[in-house]
Amino acid sequence: MSKKRSKVIIPLFIPHFGCPFQCVFCNQNKITNREEAILPEDVESIVQEYRKTIDRTQEVELAFYGGSFTALKKNLMESYLKEGQAAVKKYGLAGIRLSTRPDAIDESILRTLKAYGVKTIELGVQSTDDEVLRLSGRGHFNSHMVRASEQIKAFGFRLGHQMMLGLPGADREKDYQTALDIVKAKAEIVRIYPTLVIRDTPLAKLYQEGKYQPYSLEETVVLVKELLILFAAHDVEVIRIGLQTTENINDKKDVIAGPFHPALGFLAKEALYEEIIRPYLKEIKQGSVTIKAPSDRIHYLIGLNQKKKKCYEQGFPQLKLRFLTDNSLKKEEIIIESSEKTYAINSKEACRELYLKRSK
Repeated sequence: MSKKRSKVIIPLFIPHFGCPFQCVFCNQNKITNREEAILPEDVESIVQEYRKTIDRTQEVELAFYGGSFTALKKNLMESYLKEGQAAVKKYGLAGIRLSTRPDAIDESILRTLKAYGVKTIELGVQSTDDEVLRLSGRGHFNSHMVRASEQIKAFGFRLGHQMMLGLPGADREKDYQTALDIVKAKAEIVRIYPTLVIRDTPLAKLYQEGKYQPYSLEETVVLVKELLILFAAHDVEVIRIGLQTTENINDKKDVIAGPFHPALGFLAKEALYEEIIRPYLKEIKQGSVTIKAPSDRIHYLIGLNQKKKKCYEQGFPQLKLRFLTDNSLKKEEIIIESSEKTYAINSKEACRELYLKRSK
């Protein structure tokens, strides 16, 4: 069996380009750490620079991020696509992906994207609650997401959704319903972003006036864990959790408030893995216990700064715990070995079971 190629994205940022509205949370120049957008004629040189550092065995996609790509004027959009397509052919890339608004999709646009080799379209859904969308200044409604998702799937594109937690007017139930709606829309990939209060945004003003309160880090971690269970149970791949830390996006500069953490996804995943393995540890009365997982999963079991390992040791003092990397295991597999019994756990199946329990 041939090994699956790892994927790499070459990001091309066009901050605010095509955005017809000012969302209350958004300052794309701060978020992308760029004051100026790249121009169509910049595309090849950027790809050329990235290719110097990318392993040629990796699958590479070109991505237009930061604005609402399909809301650009058609001639400008096609200029970017033409340069992108040329770079894809010249450097043997896998294709083009882009992000856009749900209300900036129609069949004519999709035919154009198809002609230029676009493979993946990510919709900035953010929420499926119309009141939350209104309070956030999105300028579109859930009906736009439903229609755009159906059209994108019908044209054979890979569909991605981006959602935000804790927007104005949102709560845990509304955010979870957004995730359920994403599953219903048959998105294949999803990005989960907590709402952060960024300097020089309308949301920063609302926060300073006491009219908006962000989620805490603790409640965000719990909610993201629940969303990971939901998405795993429905085979939706979570490809990003939280904004990438940049010179501006950190809690000492332009993040005024909100659940910022450079390893938010890690915190949510270690909480998930704890929920998965704890019932098995409870069944073991005493003795040595070895917990095995692949190298890209074992660190979630051990935890950030070995926090979870220490937690298990304190919670189960009768057990002598050992954590081992075993790359012969598939990424979903966890093995718990003791003198009493050996447990073979599939984390995806465990998520399905947890989801079904919560759905009763």
